Amino acid sequence: MSELRPRNAELHGYVYLPSMLDKARHTLAGTADGYEFGCPLDHTCMARLGISPEVVIELVTKHPDDQAVLDELRARGVPRPDDIRR
Repeated sequence: MSELRPRNAELHGYVYLPSMLDKARHTLAGTADGYEFGCPLDHTCMARLGISPEVVIELVTKHPDDQAVLDELRARGVPRPDDIRR
């Protein structure tokens, strides 16, 4: 598994999402090394997206790539990136 991407990494305009997905995957794999999924910044990101930690875990378990996770998040109706930044 690769290293965590920086907090300012973006996925199609969604800032922090790639880092949070990395943390979730590393936490599940037992390789988080102190960067466990579920920190306050993760919860802020999830709150802005309107999703729960369980959804993130479900999606990273189901989809090995970030684009597939984002596609499913969009299908579930997460706000557009510009709407979250306001």
